[in-house]
Order: sequence, then structure tokens, then C-alpha cells
Amino acid sequence: MSRLTLDQFKKETVKKEQDIKELKKLTGGILGACHTTAPAPSGNGTKELKELQQVIKDIQAQYPWVN
Repeated sequence: MSRLTLDQFKKETVKKEQDIKELKKLTGGILGACHTTAPAPSGNGTKELKELQQVIKDIQAQYPWVN
């Protein structure tokens, strides 16, 4: 393994910093894995939940092995 010159080191460091920034944009940073960026439900959260539960029941009725 050869040693880097100061200019090579600076270039590699800048590239790595840019890669890290790009990765943070794509993943949402540290909290990206456990905090959703999905919008909050509209004022009809209960209605939306009931509709979703009905869709799940319909799928389970049609495909009983999906439980």
C-alpha cells in the first residue's frame, strides 16, 4: 500500500464527505431507519384505519393461508 500525498488525501476526504452527505439524504440520517417520513393521517384517521382493517380482512378471506 502506498502513501498518499497531501493533495490525494484531501481529495479522498472530500469525496468521502460527499458520499456520507448523499447517503444521509437517501436514508434520512441516523433516525431514518426508525422514524417514518410518511405524512400523518388526515383528520379521518379512524375511518382510514377501519378501511385498512377491512382490506386486510378481505385479503385474509380470499387467501386464508396469508395470516
